[in-house]
Amino acid sequence: VNAVIVMDGDGEDRPDDLKPLMNAYHDCGSEKIIVAKREKRSEGLLFRTSYLIYKLIFKVLTGHKMGFGNFCLIPARQLSRLIYKDTLWNHFSATVLHSKAPIRMVSTERGERIDGMPLMNFTGLVIHGLSSISVFVDQVLVRTIVFLTCSMLICLFLGILGMVLASISPEFIPGIYYFDLITTAFVFLILSLVTYVLILSLSRRSQKMVIPAEDIEIYIKNVETAFDRQPDT
Repeated sequence: VNAVIVMDGDGEDRPDDLKPLMNAYHDCGSEKIIVAKREKRSEGLLFRTSYLIYKLIFKVLTGHKMGFGNFCLIPARQLSRLIYKDTLWNHFSATVLHSKAPIRMVSTERGERIDGMPLMNFTGLVIHGLSSISVFVDQVLVRTIVFLTCSMLICLFLGILGMVLASISPEFIPGIYYFDLITTAFVFLILSLVTYVLILSLSRRSQKMVIPAEDIEIYIKNVETAFDRQPDT
């Protein structure tokens, strides 16, 4: 096997786009994972707006840019980066980013659905988006801790500044610095909680995970061959 192609079978991932993916695969010397990036989307305004908000949140929390889905071509030498990651079950494209494998994007357009309507509702889409962020849970928690620490220090500084101003100026309202100190204590409690969650998340690394390469047979009911491999001529 030289490469593996991942695509949906509902028609939205067009077979016609396999050729540019293959061309990019050969241009990269079989080194990069070739992912399909949809330049034009046919969904409604609400979905597109929600998707842009999701990508912004994903970028802020993880530091990565999410711009592709499941449709991709994976060279054989890059497969091991993915099939031994336990997050592959959770979110495929986020795991591709998390693997730090080299990626090349190829512009594609969304095809027409063969039959039926998408079963994913708004709640399912939100869960799907949160699943992608959860792949980077360690980075998200660290960024949250940094943000909370900076916020706590700013509130503490403002509280101390308020106390100083109140002591030298009788016209200064003392309740303001009390509010800053209460806010500082509240942020500190949240910071402690997030730090605790991060420690729990890091402790998962010592536990037995469900690895696709090792446990895949449990989840496969049967395998059917759609087309026999033609002998090389």
